[in-house]
Order: sequence, then C-alpha cells, then structure tokens
Amino acid sequence: MNRLSILLAPLGFGLLAPLSAQTTSAPAPAPAVSGLAQQVPVPVSVAAKHAGTYHVATGTWTRRSNVQAFGVNNDVIYANTAQSGYYYPAVGPLGSASLATIIDEGGLPGTSNLTPFAGTVDRDGYRVNAFEIAYCDFDPTPGVAGWEIGFFDSYSPCTIDLTPDYLVSVTGLPSNGCWILNIDLTNTAEEFCIGADGGETDPGWNNDPDRDSFGWSHRYVGTGVGAAGFLIAGDPAATDPGWMPGMIPNQGNGTYYGGASPCAGSTGYLTQDQFLTVGPFSGTPMPGCFFFGSYQGSGTCGQLSSPFASFYFQVFADDAGCTPADVQGVGVSYCDSTQNSTGDMGRIRALGSEEAAADYVRLVADRLPANEIGFFFTSETAGFSPTPGTHLGNVCVAGNIGRFNGVNQVLSTAAAGRIELGSMDGLWDTTQIPRSQAGNTYPAMAGSTSYFQCWFRDVQPTGGASNFTNGVAVTWE
Repeated sequence: MNRLSILLAPLGFGLLAPLSAQTTSAPAPAPAVSGLAQQVPVPVSVAAKHAGTYHVATGTWTRRSNVQAFGVNNDVIYANTAQSGYYYPAVGPLGSASLATIIDEGGLPGTSNLTPFAGTVDRDGYRVNAFEIAYCDFDPTPGVAGWEIGFFDSYSPCTIDLTPDYLVSVTGLPSNGCWILNIDLTNTAEEFCIGADGGETDPGWNNDPDRDSFGWSHRYVGTGVGAAGFLIAGDPAATDPGWMPGMIPNQGNGTYYGGASPCAGSTGYLTQDQFLTVGPFSGTPMPGCFFFGSYQGSGTCGQLSSPFASFYFQVFADDAGCTPADVQGVGVSYCDSTQNSTGDMGRIRALGSEEAAADYVRLVADRLPANEIGFFFTSETAGFSPTPGTHLGNVCVAGNIGRFNGVNQVLSTAAAGRIELGSMDGLWDTTQIPRSQAGNTYPAMAGSTSYFQCWFRDVQPTGGASNFTNGVAVTWE
C-alpha cells in the first residue's frame, strides 16, 4: 500500500497551512518485540482544554469547537477518551523516549464481527475524515508543540513497524498546558480509507486482537524543550459502572456501532495495556513494549483502579464507508511547478488503482486559487517546458497532449481551491484517454505510462494569466 503524508506548517497557534504530500513504498515484514516492562505515567496538574478544530480544506482554525459541531457526515469509529488524569512523558526533562515513535493499538469492527457488535456494523472500510488527539506540552513558549500521527491499517500489538499507511504531521500547536484538538480532513484529498478487522492484510473478523487490530503512532515533532506527552485514557473503571477486576471491559462504547458510554468518556475497542516505543532515545529504557502501570485512575463512575489503558485517541469517518482503492495514492510525482497566487505550488495526485482493467482513477488537484477554473491534461510522453507563452509554471508533458475539457470536465476550484475528476464517477474512461487530435484516444495498457497535469487560471500582479500543477506519472498494471 502506498503511503500518504500530510504536512501542516507552523504559523502560530490557530493558523496552520498545508505544505506537501508524498508517497513511499511499503515496509518489509516487521519484527515483534518480546518482553514487557512497566513505564511510569505522570499525574497531570491541569485540566485539558479543547483547543478547537483545524480544517485542512479551508486552511482555517475554529477554536474551542469539536469537528462534529460542523454538521459533516461522519461517525465516531474509535473512541478512547476516558481521561485518567495522567500522561506519558514522551519528550523533555521527564521523558525517557525523546523523539521516539510510540505505537498503540485499537480495533475497528467489520460486518463479520460477531461479538460484541453483531448486526450493528454496516461497513468493512472506513473513510477517515477527522481525528482527535490529547496531549500535554509544558514548554512556556506559545505554539511550539507538534505531533506526527501515523495510522497502520493492520497492526499486531507491540510489533515494530516504522512505516505507517498514512502519516499526518501537525506543528505550531498550543503548548504551556494540556490540550484536546481535532484535525478535520473532510472535503480534501487527504481523507483516507482504513480497513476493518485487521484491514487489507488480514481481512475479516478472527476474534483475535493480534489479527483484528489497527495501529496508530505518535512522535513529538515540536520545538519545545519542556516535558511533553500524550494523555492516557480508556481505563474501563472510568467508563463502565459495573466493571470489576477480572471482567472484560466495556469496549467500543462512544462509537456509532457501540452505543453511548454510560460514564464520562469511552474505552477503545481492542485497546490493550501495552504500547511500543521505538528510538532514537535520550535515555533509558531502551526500545520495547511497556505496560501502562503504576498509577491509580479515578473514574467518574466511582471506581478506583488501573487495570489497563491506552493513549487518548478518537477517530471519525464518513458515514458512507469506502474501499481502500477509493483513496489510495497511485503514480509518482515528478516535474515541480512554480508558486501560484496562493503562495503555494499547485499539486496533482492520482488516487485509486493502477490496474488498467479496473477503470478506477481519480485525478485530484489542490492548493489552487479559489473560485477559478481548471482542467486536467495528459500525454504518453513526459516533458518539460518552463513558462510557455503567457502562462506561469511548467508544462510537464510533451508529444500528443490530450485535454479533459469536455462536458463536466472543466471545473471550478470553488472555495477549497481544489478540483477532481474520477473515472469511477463516469467523468472519463481509462480505456479512452484523450490524445491531441479531437476525438482521438488511447487505452491504458499494462506496462505503459500515462502522464497527467492540471492547468488552472491564476492571475498574478507580476504577470501571467494561468499556471500548472506538478505532474504525476501512472504506470498501468
């Protein structure tokens, strides 16, 4: 599976801007880590405040508001939100794993799941469009916090895997306290699909947490030098009023398939009392698998216990569901363009499947000026022609250049500065890719490569009436 990376640049608390995206190849099989140790959490002296929601599509920040307040079509698909009053010091003076990647686990049930969600789950793929994190960063300098969040479609707990399927890095976040915040991916090409019950690698419910789990990671990427770490949450004593030691906890509540939580917060489905740390490290202990031990959480339901926990994390998904091919990145980016009037370079990506017979490719161009027009064009030959005519940017194709400029193919960038054209939507056909002559087309064939780019109107004070994105090359299989 290709890897999609979203980077948001620090411009101070309350304003974050997208920088770039890239894909990388899948990792080699991952080794397991044997031996569990105990890592001591630290009590939190201040209550976590909700910092708000950053909207990737518009580049805006809504303070003190949860993503669900905006009426988007999403469901809570994973919720581990019952705060324990402790955090794990991942960096800084109290941290033993400075700059380390810390991997935790959870479960996303599918339609074949028999317990405890038989008949309540309606999809086997979740199109993730937002997520929520909670952390402490005690550096007194404002806006120096930053976290890199990874998603693993299939993950066996405490197994080393340093290449997540999707990677989101957010910096310029609030510091000098403890914070809860949302990252909203709705209406962007950054939404991604994650499979249920172990994902694509091991599909279908196996009634085995080692096979049915997804993984997620966090790593500190801020510039602060104070203690910082993720909040610990999910203690079942805080979410299940009838829980007693030795019982199976009430997991999966607070989600669309698990029902409401009877207490404050939720315990994530398939969460376990362990997490993996992978270096580099600034001290001891060395990389390994650790318990969330040595603390006593106090739940709002009156229980006192520390049976197990996980890191605070909540994931949202579009209620329509998905298959991984809907949002999987294909092709290779090449031939950069130039800065447009937004201050960024226009970007093109191909999502879907490179199988020639599948006819399942979505061309997406973003980081474009708002409320302008644009269209895609293509060739079987790569090229490079800088600033042709009155245009800014570079043309990255040559030879017989075909244009997607027919009915419903010339599009408005709208407020989000983005256009898309999907063959799966019937807007073009991979068996009839346009060539330069009117009505002349060619089919995608295994082993051949098609090169795509996007033209868009872009009037700038320095001259030029239009611009181009980079190019993307899709080699068909």
